[in-house]
Amino acid sequence: MSGLEFKSPAELQIELGKRLRRLRLQRNIDQRTLAEKAGVALTALQKLEAGRGSTVQTLVRTLKALNYLEGIEMLAHGESARFVAKHETAAAGVAFAAAQ
Repeated sequence: MSGLEFKSPAELQIELGKRLRRLRLQRNIDQRTLAEKAGVALTALQKLEAGRGSTVQTLVRTLKALNYLEGIEMLAHGESARFVAKHETAAAGVAFAAAQ
């Protein structure tokens, strides 16, 4: 367990911002350069890294600019959709069996 499941949405935003900042620094890119490469305002990137709210578009553009496609793949991967569908089907089966 990573401990993330016990964090509030605000705490998760801060954690995400810290991880993005760490990734940016590992790539040796300053905020201004990354914002330009991502096509977002510098203030939008600063807010994202600070965990003070942002848009999905800013997050996706930033991940692409960092060439961190694994992050996008992890969020939008077909496996997660299959996982949800599998569990919804199982839950429907349980509800159907209980109704019998």
